[in-house]
Amino acid sequence: MRPSDVISAVRLLARQTHVPVSFEGTVVPDSWNAQAGTVDVLIGDTAGYTDDDSENPLVLQGVPLSTPAYGFQHGPVGGERATVVTAGGSDWRASIDYDEDDSPGTPAGEHWWVRFALGLADLTVQSFVKHTKDGESQGDAKGGLRLGSAFVSIVTSLLMLGAEGLDKTKRAAIAKEDLDNALASYTQSVIAPLCARLQSGSGVPPPTGKATTSGSSIVKIAP
Repeated sequence: MRPSDVISAVRLLARQTHVPVSFEGTVVPDSWNAQAGTVDVLIGDTAGYTDDDSENPLVLQGVPLSTPAYGFQHGPVGGERATVVTAGGSDWRASIDYDEDDSPGTPAGEHWWVRFALGLADLTVQSFVKHTKDGESQGDAKGGLRLGSAFVSIVTSLLMLGAEGLDKTKRAAIAKEDLDNALASYTQSVIAPLCARLQSGSGVPPPTGKATTSGSSIVKIAP
């Protein structure tokens, strides 16, 4: 029996029974079609289904890869575990599966997006986006967003950084006017003692700070 006959039989069974049929397999390397959003999936150990060297393993070609959200897309490199299910009894849909040897280990209640170097071939984490339950401290349950990468590029026509409800003694984004006042006050406190000594009998006026007149309207303060 040829692989195409097996596929046809499965499709016929799905249409007649109205019961979803699924297979487990792996994504074929270099089969990702970014334009169509499809992959080829090698079903199990189908290379051993026949003694005929002219037969190819059972490969489902051009299977649409399911997505958890519209606009989100993962481009498989090959070797990823996949589950293929029937869709409407005649078409297929594939989804990527994890196992103990390649799961990122996302805790319950969190959302991680981790990029491995080469899928199962190299599980080195090169970058990640983690929506965590904890904030500044482990266990504070305040929620946090953590980004990790050797390189980050932000392309935008406007970038604004803001913070709400933070302790004033900690890092925060502040308005330019507040920064001007803070710098002027700090300058006064540093220079005033020195100028006070020089002023005695010399006619030197008290020091004054001058606010900046250019720059971003929102600036980032970080110690």
